[in-house]
Amino acid sequence: MKKIRNLLLLCIGLPHFLLAQVGVDTSAFQFFIQLDGIVPEDTIIAYLTDLNATEVWRNDNVGIALWQANGYPFVTAEGVQVTDIYTIIRESARKTKIQEATFDILTSLGDIQDNATGSCFDIADYTMAQGNGEKVKISILDTGISPNIASSTTGHLNYNLLDYTGYDYINSDDEPEDDNGHGTHIAGIIHSITNGISITGTKVSFDIRKTHNAQGQGMTSDIVKALLDASADHADIVNMSFGMPDAFIPSKFFPLRLAINHLSSEGILVICAAGNEGKNIDVLSNTTLPAGFPDPGILSISAFDCSEELAVFSNFGSENTDISAPGFKIPGPDMAGGLRYASGTSQATAVATGVAALVLTHGAVFDFGLLKCALINGAIEIPALSGLSVSEGIINTANAKALYQAPQAGYTVTSYHNNGIGSLRFGIEKTCGVSQIDIDPSLNGIPLQISGNDLIISSNTIINGLGMMTSEIQLDGNVALKINPGSMLHLSNLSINKSGSQATIINQGNLILGSNVKIE
Repeated sequence: MKKIRNLLLLCIGLPHFLLAQVGVDTSAFQFFIQLDGIVPEDTIIAYLTDLNATEVWRNDNVGIALWQANGYPFVTAEGVQVTDIYTIIRESARKTKIQEATFDILTSLGDIQDNATGSCFDIADYTMAQGNGEKVKISILDTGISPNIASSTTGHLNYNLLDYTGYDYINSDDEPEDDNGHGTHIAGIIHSITNGISITGTKVSFDIRKTHNAQGQGMTSDIVKALLDASADHADIVNMSFGMPDAFIPSKFFPLRLAINHLSSEGILVICAAGNEGKNIDVLSNTTLPAGFPDPGILSISAFDCSEELAVFSNFGSENTDISAPGFKIPGPDMAGGLRYASGTSQATAVATGVAALVLTHGAVFDFGLLKCALINGAIEIPALSGLSVSEGIINTANAKALYQAPQAGYTVTSYHNNGIGSLRFGIEKTCGVSQIDIDPSLNGIPLQISGNDLIISSNTIINGLGMMTSEIQLDGNVALKINPGSMLHLSNLSINKSGSQATIINQGNLILGSNVKIE
């Protein structure tokens, strides 16, 4: 029956369901709205009536809903004739209790299929035994999973993934059966890493959410709903081996952005692909989403090749790409019970997700900020990757595990230099778990130099100096002190000198100025 339903959707539903909008496919009838706080039910019903629409679903925790126009044309109470999705979105945004309205956008995923010749991937470099700590739930948003996945298992690649929960958003049932192959490949890679040594390990569970169809296409509405459902079902890590190449326009992508914000607030790490266009996704006018979202709960993955250089297809970015993982000719299960080799940041993301889950099983508690820090700072720095990601290196399971198991709550600045052990930058960017930073008395009256790259605060951090006149953080050139969304920086007993002509403080989180603080 599932194949028949897919055929009916393809032949009947799609022609009137999608339309082209500046090169992007969008639904001709469904659209998102963001409510302005708590809105009375009778107000929502009145809006739906006036807009000739039906509510498909709503999430009050996030304040977003998916509505569907019942048909065109129609006339609103104000006499506006609505003939298409553009007009209904415009009229929705004019409602007093609706903050924003936007399109339901079609996304596509893809990778680069290869044969086995020249494959350099060795799973032993990334797997390890599961620990005795936290149980970890991985939610995979993709094309589903093949019932034949276990048949692809080899002597060293364990694809025996038979026990999982999930949902099929394409066919609206509880059987996320893959009819594309991408999701099966991704799920197999993750399982082969988490269960490479712990063959019967019970610490990692899988949640398969089919958000993309046989053609590898998925509506944003299904992706957003899957994210929110994964949160409600207590996922710890979400794997998104896909992205949308586009400009970062907050009003256009608010549903996806708010959903991921919600997962971050729930302590869920979203691991997503940087993309395969070979471009710098720090350029927000031509980035890849959600990798380009400024959210601390996102870990963005690029791909490296057999030479430990950035793969020719991989996107990159010193700010919006966090770490590189192997993404060249990676083996995984195919739909027929055999092996398929594929390249892409999709595969690199799957490797990173497997490593992240394994590291989590070795911790006493789950802290996604600490996990993200351990993965990034545990990377092996590679000269060829300098400036191409936050870590400037490749993922390393053992290093990440060591950092995650031994967080350092306190740190003392002993060097005034911009980087290196003992510097302020090292304490903030390279030391995981730090919540308080003190300045050593030996640096009395010596400015702490911050130059080159921005100094980014991505967790809750306290910096305590020796006094407003004796401890100084000096921002040189055009460097910025940046507090990320969801992060807090508390300063006391120091001054900040913006000595550079374009030096600045960018506060996207919570900057608290305690006692004896001066900013010049």
